[in-house]
Amino acid sequence: MKRIILCCTLFLTVFCHNVKSIYVYTTFGKAVEVVSYSDYGFDKDYWNWYCQTTYPQATYLATATQTYNCHFFAWHMSDGGSGVYWMNPGSNNSNISKYWTDAYYGQVSSANATKIHYYSSDHSAIVSSVSGMYESKWGSMPLMRHAPDYGPYPNMSNRNYYAHIQYHGLLDPNGYGETYVDVTNYYLAPYLGNNVYGVWVIYNGRDEEEGYTQNPSGSMNTVVFQVPGIYQMYYNLFLISTNEPVGDQWYEVLVEI
Repeated sequence: MKRIILCCTLFLTVFCHNVKSIYVYTTFGKAVEVVSYSDYGFDKDYWNWYCQTTYPQATYLATATQTYNCHFFAWHMSDGGSGVYWMNPGSNNSNISKYWTDAYYGQVSSANATKIHYYSSDHSAIVSSVSGMYESKWGSMPLMRHAPDYGPYPNMSNRNYYAHIQYHGLLDPNGYGETYVDVTNYYLAPYLGNNVYGVWVIYNGRDEEEGYTQNPSGSMNTVVFQVPGIYQMYYNLFLISTNEPVGDQWYEVLVEI
């Protein structure tokens, strides 16, 4: 009799061969390791039937396949990411946690969540457009719509919730947090990944873009202040692919005579 394989890692060691590791990338460009598998010899019909009969309160959405799993669906595929791959969590979730330590997703309340990580179950899901329901790929089994606590995994009440949040970080003042008029200052924006670009904006104490000259070059800005005062410096962040604003990096500069 066929057994349900709930643990992603165990499933891979039992069923899969000819493994080739490759990478996909988070929104801000962190590399996440994935694995390519085929469905050769895999009985999709059986697992489709099994889930629909064993879990009648869940709704079947897409066929069973061992080519992708819950983590890949929730964190990459559902955001429009390309490819079809299996994504293992990594030791202590070191692989998939790149998505929620990436500055694009942050932890939120259950009411504001778009993505869910079942931290005791090696499982991930997304919030469904159907009120009160989640959608997730059940290992190699089908993609299903289900209640938050309903499915083949243990400890499904143990969940963390995530959603896209605006990133707010600090610029590197490079030693020029306090400076003087007519001095050349160099400011740096910490690297966030290949998928993000920034636009430098500086405001004086009257919220005007005056009192200085700047020569931005990517993540570095060379600034000379002509007027003393307190300036708010921003490196506003956008996704390269869509120009979506995703946050900023900031520093307050004191300029003296």
